[in-house]
Amino acid sequence: MFPLDGGLPGQIWKSHQPHWIEDISQTSESTFLRAEIAAECGLKTAFGVPIVSENEVLTILVFFKRSQMPQDAKLLQLISAIALQLGLLMRRKQAEDALRQLNQELQRLANLDGLTQIANRRYFNQVFQVEWQRLKREQQFLSVILADVDYFKLYNDYYGHQAGDECLKQIAHALEASVRRPADLVARYGGEEFIIVLPNTIGEGAVQVAEKIQKAIANLQILHQRSNVSDRVTLSLGIASIVPSADIEPGRLIATADRALYEAKANGRNTFRVRQFQSSILTPTPDPQP
Repeated sequence: MFPLDGGLPGQIWKSHQPHWIEDISQTSESTFLRAEIAAECGLKTAFGVPIVSENEVLTILVFFKRSQMPQDAKLLQLISAIALQLGLLMRRKQAEDALRQLNQELQRLANLDGLTQIANRRYFNQVFQVEWQRLKREQQFLSVILADVDYFKLYNDYYGHQAGDECLKQIAHALEASVRRPADLVARYGGEEFIIVLPNTIGEGAVQVAEKIQKAIANLQILHQRSNVSDRVTLSLGIASIVPSADIEPGRLIATADRALYEAKANGRNTFRVRQFQSSILTPTPDPQP
């Protein structure tokens, strides 16, 4: 950065006009900063032109010549014309960058759940379809976990909707902290339901994630005096795994996780159940311990 109260760039910045110094060695410090150093480098003449757009100096072009040269009006006119075009291009580039950043921010916001600030269902659908197709080509496992807050309606009725919103935020952050691979995704599926996408993950790996999730929720210690399963907030989880193939609809994996979630609720809640596809036939795995 250069000072705005002195030197060649400072003068140009304040005046918005080109400035020419025919002999640097004959100028004062206020006219050309570090004139002695310039002389040691063999620089004789210096001139600068501002790049201006909408009455704002965007930057300054400064040129040097090793031989002394009187002011050349035609050269200044030519460089000023170039500077004008550069100013228009720079302003357009700034506008394009600002628009690009705005679009990126709008896209980010469109993919986020407004309350919890994690991925929303729309973004989940996009990611899920991409991962399904990728893992179908690679013939690798894809697992999903559906999570539902136990007795959340009773929580809302007793503590109020503001407390319910805060509860969902804390759960969302705990879920995100429980999955660490870049390809994993945690999304709000709707209401008090969340969904976790685990690419390249077999059922056993998804179970390990579910166990981490339950520990993370337990560590939150959110009081829930109206729960019929615990005096703290808990989750029920449904897990499903599959190697995607052309003869299986992607929605079947989610439906299977939903069925496993229903089984977890039917078995007392605050637990998880697993279902896995094998040779296109749905088979339940043995029930894990709560």
